[in-house]
Amino acid sequence: MTMTTSIIRKPFTPLACLLSPGDNLISAVALNYELPYSFVANIFRTDHLEKDDPGLDTGALASGTSLRRRELSREAARVLGHLNAARGLPDNVRPRIETLLGAAFGLARAKSPAVHAGSMAMALEEVMLAVAWPRDHAVQVASLVARMTDCAIAEAKLARYTGYSADVATHLRVEPGFNLGFLVRLGVLPPSDPRLNVPLEFLEPLRSTTLDHLTVELRFRDLSSDPELLELPGSPYSHRALRRLEKTCSSALSQGVVFKSKEGAAFMRALGCLAEGCAMNLAHVRGDDDKVFDLLAKSHRMLAYRCEVVEQLRKENGERDREVGDGVTPAGTGFLRACRAAPPYV
Repeated sequence: MTMTTSIIRKPFTPLACLLSPGDNLISAVALNYELPYSFVANIFRTDHLEKDDPGLDTGALASGTSLRRRELSREAARVLGHLNAARGLPDNVRPRIETLLGAAFGLARAKSPAVHAGSMAMALEEVMLAVAWPRDHAVQVASLVARMTDCAIAEAKLARYTGYSADVATHLRVEPGFNLGFLVRLGVLPPSDPRLNVPLEFLEPLRSTTLDHLTVELRFRDLSSDPELLELPGSPYSHRALRRLEKTCSSALSQGVVFKSKEGAAFMRALGCLAEGCAMNLAHVRGDDDKVFDLLAKSHRMLAYRCEVVEQLRKENGERDREVGDGVTPAGTGFLRACRAAPPYV
């Protein structure tokens, strides 16, 4: 094997402040914040990554690749097979590649696919950094690291998904499709899902809308009583499900809910989901029209306000960990810790 120059990376700490000091794995940062690999790589492009870092190759930064586990398992086995056949590997690297090969074959039937894929992503990236691979080998590994990282995040989101954006939202200050796009790459949602296609003309005017004004605007529309709504039995957007959300909102308001509180965050989630559910129900009748997009844009803004409130409450309480279930960064540090504690990373 013809060796090339080793990959040099500066530690990402303190920018990625929740990681261990000295950590320089793009995959770890992406897993921690539930951000796409390409998004994180571009954040560190200028100050932490060399121009020829394989993690910046166009193959690694491709954002539309499939994340289906069977396809990814075959691709991982192919790439790792090539690496394992290389000559001149350090004694401590080949056993790790062989372990990763076994993990690749087990990905499709893993009991905890999110953790399995996340563990593989970090182990693969460490192997990539440990050896001065030929450029084509390093690029193949980097592309695999990117897909495996995004697969882990997508599977984590899928495990929480009940039909609403709030289930998978870690970053609702960005466009609505940012979070749900992971589920499209898994094949769970179609690219035509209206939440992925809300035009900017509906989103932009809401950036300056106050929380009070948005709340009044949504509550006085009596959303669940819209005569156009369909029954849709068994759907998360059924009339019955929407009335439950409506009841939650009404109860919170009647009790004088304070927005900047845990109860306020729960209210904002219910109201945002109510608007989203009504929009998704109406989409069965109207398709992608202005009424649907208007509701989806307002839902997105309400849930973004909720993110801001929860983050503010967490800071005031001195909380740093982001554990499963808070609905804003539902994986966060707990997810990263689980991936680090699982084979093949350990």
